[in-house]
Amino acid sequence: LNHPRRGRGLREDFVAEQLDRDRRDALRAYGGIDNDEALDDYAVIDMAAMNAARAEQPIPEDARVALAVEVDKDSLQGAVTAGWVWPDGTVQVETLEQRPGVRWLRDFVVAVVEKQSVGAVAVVQAGPSRGVADELAQALDEGLLIRVPAEDYAAACKRFRDTLVEQHAAAPKPPELRLHDPAGWLWSAVRAAEEQPLRSGLVWRPRSPDVPVPMLGSSALGAWIAVRIPEPETPAGFWLY
Repeated sequence: LNHPRRGRGLREDFVAEQLDRDRRDALRAYGGIDNDEALDDYAVIDMAAMNAARAEQPIPEDARVALAVEVDKDSLQGAVTAGWVWPDGTVQVETLEQRPGVRWLRDFVVAVVEKQSVGAVAVVQAGPSRGVADELAQALDEGLLIRVPAEDYAAACKRFRDTLVEQHAAAPKPPELRLHDPAGWLWSAVRAAEEQPLRSGLVWRPRSPDVPVPMLGSSALGAWIAVRIPEPETPAGFWLY
């Protein structure tokens, strides 16, 4: 923060506490930002990088995809994305569904698995997502569910952000990551989230407790699992005597 008292009595822990309490007021008081338009334009990932990664075409219906499921820390909202790798190596993430609560997630995921070729379902093995993972483990075929450790999830979030920013800076080089978000859920989450740095990477949390942002984490997890879909099992051969 560019504040005249930085380093002369304005403690970082105090500023962090004020940001958690009311980000808009804290930026006005301690960040030297008093323009409403500037405050409203805040995004946790550069919007130019997001817009440059926008995909116009959805993932093909016959693609073998991975699903990623995420839940906000208070179980107020759940989100599901699909991840896939195009033949040229480009990863594409598609937002599938976002609804209040978490009770709908099991049936939704099972319905997608029955309709589409799904090679993996990734769920973070931490917080309320752990309960969703337990429900899915009972409903899905063995080996389909992938429980993602919290440190891998944090690394996936950082990689997602870095890839978007770096590929935008490297344009016109072809992108590594494309985002298809027809309902605008992901773009809204980027504007409503803030970073929480961790030793293994980062995660995102809502700027306001009333606006959950699980779609952002689900999208990062979708990009991560897309390149880790296990190869389909080959049916065992048989001998003719």
